[in-house]
Amino acid sequence: MKVGLMRYTVLLLALLVAVTTASCGTPAAAPAVTCGVLVDGSGSTAELNRRLPRIVGDFVAGNACTTARVVVISANSPGETCKQAAPLALTEGMRTDPSNVESRRAEFERDRVPLVVGQARQLLACVARAGTGDGTDVVGAFGELARTLPSDAPDVRVLVVSDMVDTVRVDVVGLIRDGRTGAVVSELRSALPPMSGWTVTAAGAGFGTTALSPVETTALQAVWADAVGGRGARYVQPGA
Repeated sequence: MKVGLMRYTVLLLALLVAVTTASCGTPAAAPAVTCGVLVDGSGSTAELNRRLPRIVGDFVAGNACTTARVVVISANSPGETCKQAAPLALTEGMRTDPSNVESRRAEFERDRVPLVVGQARQLLACVARAGTGDGTDVVGAFGELARTLPSDAPDVRVLVVSDMVDTVRVDVVGLIRDGRTGAVVSELRSALPPMSGWTVTAAGAGFGTTALSPVETTALQAVWADAVGGRGARYVQPGA
């Protein structure tokens, strides 16, 4: 009886050690988060772009982006030849366990955020050299992003570093000043792509556009929230 009990105990301990070792050696897979970063190349957002490392860093690390697609907002956002060849694979080769939130964020900030910022600055410089940056086709940039994202992406989070004053497809400011905010929302909704399940963070709506009054800036944020919401997305305005 004692020998049998000892064998049973040894087998049980061996099984527990094997299970524990397997679970510790294989970090839990983090949910896939597909990220898009839209950066404005127009002159009115020069100050915003100087803050790019902090703004992009907070977004990429805070959302633990699995991949990042960067699109430049210009006068011809969907037609630019300066385009990202492929999305950045940010979580490949990461060493920290996704369950260790603080260590994971630190690794993102140290090793992954510079990749996204570097890609954004490279594309902005390319667009500037091509001479097409001085315009704001925000709607077209959303369309270009939607075109390049996987159709089955389960969780799409988008950062827009722009004053959100579209000067190409919709006369946003003119309609707001005429008191026609409903028309702005309607035109934006009809021009935007389907965005079901997206979360859109707008860093800088109205920022840098000195001609806008505080009331007009508030209206600008409201029309974008309504327009994006009407296409199925959630709109977040954290401030610049």
